[in-house]
Amino acid sequence: MQSSISTTPPWLLDHPRVNFDLHHFCNEDTPLEIYRSRFYELCSYYDGFHGLYMDGLKIGDQVPLAAVARNSAKPIRLPDKASIFRAELYAITLAMDFICHSKDTKFIVFSDSKSRLEALNGFKIKLDLVLKIIKDYTSLIKAGKVIEFCWIPSHVNICVLQSSVRWSSCPSSMVTYFCNTASFLVGECL
Repeated sequence: MQSSISTTPPWLLDHPRVNFDLHHFCNEDTPLEIYRSRFYELCSYYDGFHGLYMDGLKIGDQVPLAAVARNSAKPIRLPDKASIFRAELYAITLAMDFICHSKDTKFIVFSDSKSRLEALNGFKIKLDLVLKIIKDYTSLIKAGKVIEFCWIPSHVNICVLQSSVRWSSCPSSMVTYFCNTASFLVGECL
């Protein structure tokens, strides 16, 4: 992880809003139905928000990642042997790019990486990608966007939606993963 020094004083940066409500149920004994029910309750709270989901995963030495939104996705492959933590943070930068170019104003960014969201919530601006995300977040907030981040449990198949997005630059295992796990936000949930 690269360290950086900001030319912007930290007190001028906005602190990201991060929701860890579903983590209260993070227990291996928690039935999947509880996660699903709580997730749908959370979705109703964010009614009117444009949902985004991003994730990265490690397949051998390869580290593909993607940000998924309504009818679109940005899949990317980082250099071999990149860390999954860095991939997860880089995926948030893709989401911030979606937000920047969208005409919508309210966004909920879902992630299953608790450590990545804790880095944002903890304002760990010594990490270059965290600093970039928080600077982008601050600019977008000042431009009138409403952005919240929300932790969701991974691999619980909250709902499944087949994606119509083209994934030509991602390995087939990544396509399957996102169609079955991540892109649930694109359709019926938000």
